[in-house]
Amino acid sequence: MARTSRPYLPAAVINENLPSEQNPFLTPAQAATILGLSTKWLAAAREGRKGFEGPPYIKLGEGRTAPVRYKLGSLQQWLNRFEEIVNNAGAKPSGYSSFSDFSATGLAEDKWLFALDPDSMQCQEFFDAVRSGRFTDKSELRWVTHHHAIEGRLISKQIQLDYDTYKALVQRGDGDLSIGLQLLVQAFQQPC
Repeated sequence: MARTSRPYLPAAVINENLPSEQNPFLTPAQAATILGLSTKWLAAAREGRKGFEGPPYIKLGEGRTAPVRYKLGSLQQWLNRFEEIVNNAGAKPSGYSSFSDFSATGLAEDKWLFALDPDSMQCQEFFDAVRSGRFTDKSELRWVTHHHAIEGRLISKQIQLDYDTYKALVQRGDGDLSIGLQLLVQAFQQPC
């Protein structure tokens, strides 16, 4: 089975779009999404099993299961150490220097990074979310196709309304399932 290529943000794009005064902490899943790597790869790099030094990280506590965070600026500096990343791990760089460039010239299946806040179901272009302070460790990062970003739609997912989903929708709707469903539909109309 062929491996699908994962998009990633090259250091030059991060350099151009990241405000110097903002340097958010990222979860391993967020860092992996930005780098086009798996969380398993990052864990192996942290444990010294990759044969070279992985990106710098901060461990929040003692022991093997203590949470880990990466600073976006540190990922940027780590990427800058490499002259060129040659499609290792099946990664495909974002071919755009900014979201404006992506919006204006992107092809239907080209992708850009968005941040989805699972609590509010608000979706925002990644660098806008960082600049506005809405990016948190709860934000889910998603690579969204140009087509879906322009159409303003969430990439569709099939939802099974089992008991846990029902409870979550009722909770999101403050006790009203119909409001929970309306909020879910609104989330699907956002570009994430």
